[in-house]
Amino acid sequence: MRDSEKLAEPIFTPATKAETGHDENISEAQMAGIVGGDIMKYLREVSLRV
Repeated sequence: MRDSEKLAEPIFTPATKAETGHDENISEAQMAGIVGGDIMKYLREVSLRV
């Protein structure tokens, strides 16, 4: 894959702000623990449609 190359299909990669440095990628399960399962599923669905 080259820089800025289009992906074969959309992906959903949740992340959270780190205390310092860069954002941290988290799993969908970790995201569900933060915002709730229903909201995580909704956000994933909407993000992939965009």
